[in-house]
Amino acid sequence: MKDVTMKVANMKKEQEFTLYPYTGGDYIYLQSDKRFSRFNLRTGEGFINATNRNYANSIHLQLEPIKCQLPEDIKTEIQGFLWHNEGKDGNICGIVHFENKPLFSTQ
Repeated sequence: MKDVTMKVANMKKEQEFTLYPYTGGDYIYLQSDKRFSRFNLRTGEGFINATNRNYANSIHLQLEPIKCQLPEDIKTEIQGFLWHNEGKDGNICGIVHFENKPLFSTQ
């Protein structure tokens, strides 16, 4: 798991977000205790739910989305984690590893 601390859109202070397991494509999902967001990993454009809600999820994002931009340093950090094999999510007892790079689209 990858955690990042950030402040976007109408947030008053930074929150720690956890990167959802990556399943391919250009979109990533980040969730904090009170916010849920979806970002395009290539452009950094995305949406986050408008208000703090305990255990926010994708439903809250659909009901009250705010357009926002993923900070460039965080976007680069997540890209590095996923693209450069730092994010070996398939590490089981040091035996099974997989690289996320092939999951990204080539367009």
